[in-house]
Amino acid sequence: MIEDGSLRVLLVGLNARYGGTERHLLDLWGELRKRGHHVAIAVPMASEVAAHGREIDPHRVFEVPRGPAAIASLIRLLYGFQPQIVHLHSTRASILGRVSARLIPRTRRAGMVFLTSAHGWIPRRLRLYRWIEHAYNRTASWEDAAIAVARSVAEKLEANRYPNPILVVPNGLDRRWGNDLEGREFADGDTLHIGYFGRLSKEKGLATLIEALRSLQGRSWHLHVYGDGHTRAHVERAIAAAGVVEVVTLHGSIAPAAVPEHMGACHVIAIPSLQEGHPYVALEASRLGIPIIACRVGGLSDVVHEGRNGFLVTPGDPPALARALGRLLAEPRLLRQLRRDAITHRNDYTADDMTELVLEAYRRALSKRRPHPRPTAALGTRGRAR
Repeated sequence: MIEDGSLRVLLVGLNARYGGTERHLLDLWGELRKRGHHVAIAVPMASEVAAHGREIDPHRVFEVPRGPAAIASLIRLLYGFQPQIVHLHSTRASILGRVSARLIPRTRRAGMVFLTSAHGWIPRRLRLYRWIEHAYNRTASWEDAAIAVARSVAEKLEANRYPNPILVVPNGLDRRWGNDLEGREFADGDTLHIGYFGRLSKEKGLATLIEALRSLQGRSWHLHVYGDGHTRAHVERAIAAAGVVEVVTLHGSIAPAAVPEHMGACHVIAIPSLQEGHPYVALEASRLGIPIIACRVGGLSDVVHEGRNGFLVTPGDPPALARALGRLLAEPRLLRQLRRDAITHRNDYTADDMTELVLEAYRRALSKRRPHPRPTAALGTRGRAR
């Protein structure tokens, strides 16, 4: 530690696009800074996350090249910044960060702790999925611990024989997010406004939602899609094929600051994902007291309490999703009850709680450097002693 008791932390995120992982990294950076820790971030050159980071502190944003060239850049950064904690976010960052650590002398590496945050599992849509998964698992022993954003993610790591302690630390929102807004109240005879907020990619399951809504034609509903991605053309074709063009609006990407207002205009949030970690959209809907219809994947099972603040359905099952949405259309009183219950969960996941748990993970990893038996328990899940 530094003389004043603070930590030197390097947060590494190497995804080119901006998503939940990058949002988490920036939120964590801000929270750690507020607590007096010395933090820098390493992110891709000319990326959106780099632009956001420069607004926080341009002197602590280190832009690295993409691809294998990032390794040399990270090695120089490890020598120059000399962090105590190297916190890797995303599969790409984990693999390249672990390799970078392996390539510096053991005497220099001895003062550094390396952790991975697993925000989900590797998307199967990736062309080199099998190779990436093998590299991720093969290099796992080159670090000290992992943080999983949900119990299901921790279980996936364990199933792949991750060799170090796994700590569950869910994502969290700043308590100021949404400025105490509440979701739209549903009255008898209203059109049901359904919100989808997320990337347009296969694993997000928007095609499943569109297929589900096909069977609800003739009922009073409107789907609002906020987000963009490489499957937009496919989504447009699916909307046309389902015959729901008139009741689906593709709004495209919106600024983060505009999300609370647009989300608050919805009666229900649909999260039809086939694969997830601990999605921010679920936390945001909960903060606004909006019921959620989601697939039973990843951390959604932790956020959505069946029959209280929403319903969970089988992933990739349009009829099940249609039944859940159809039930809300048929029972306005149920939707109003879910809304009242959802409001009681608005502070379940906060950035304060998230940061304190991350700091506890750092302390545990640092203490692991001293000779002692490996812990048999971790935050939210069992430790893995081998």
